[in-house]
Amino acid sequence: MTELEFQSYRIAVRIKSIFRSINIPFILKRFEQLGFLPMMQIPTINPLLNDTNLGVKGQILKKGNSIIDVNSDINSIGIQANSIDDLLMDINNFFNVITEMLSDDKKIWFYEFQENIKLKNNGSIASKMKLHGDIIDKVSTFSKGTGMKLDISSIGFWSTSNPDSENFMEIKIQPDILDKKMTVYKVIFRNQKRKVFLDSVENVLSNIELLSEITA
Repeated sequence: MTELEFQSYRIAVRIKSIFRSINIPFILKRFEQLGFLPMMQIPTINPLLNDTNLGVKGQILKKGNSIIDVNSDINSIGIQANSIDDLLMDINNFFNVITEMLSDDKKIWFYEFQENIKLKNNGSIASKMKLHGDIIDKVSTFSKGTGMKLDISSIGFWSTSNPDSENFMEIKIQPDILDKKMTVYKVIFRNQKRKVFLDSVENVLSNIELLSEITA
């Protein structure tokens, strides 16, 4: 079994609005009530403006290994951790606070999951993976008789050519830039329906062990 050297996970929501819709004071207060501590100094709000006009970008709260991040310019708020167990432990509270802030789920544009894993790798990615239709074998036939050996350094899959879509999935497997003996596995997944989203995230996570085996 290949050893996981690094893990990072993030679940986020994007809110439907062309204006800022994240109430920073509300978010701070509610997550502090759940045991999170502030990570940055929030600027004072002009009393003539409402609470959603405050622009914040970055990590704002932390509890243990879990971090709340906000990008109010694109109406994104997420929770991230280096352990999937830590992330899932706080995810229900995270969704509850967001729903409470918005008053319902209908204002959520989509849910997003990001996964970044590094594993030790003792060979090329092409030699460790088998694509549908034996694509690697077919590509390799071009090099026969030439004395050349093809080495595929990275593999990527996309569900659509539009990365801004609310229903989108991307998978990338590539060597680490700083250490070629490491394989980097990245996933981005989005969906508009929470149940479909959470079911898909569970399926993605169940494949981590399989990924370890095929890259060993």
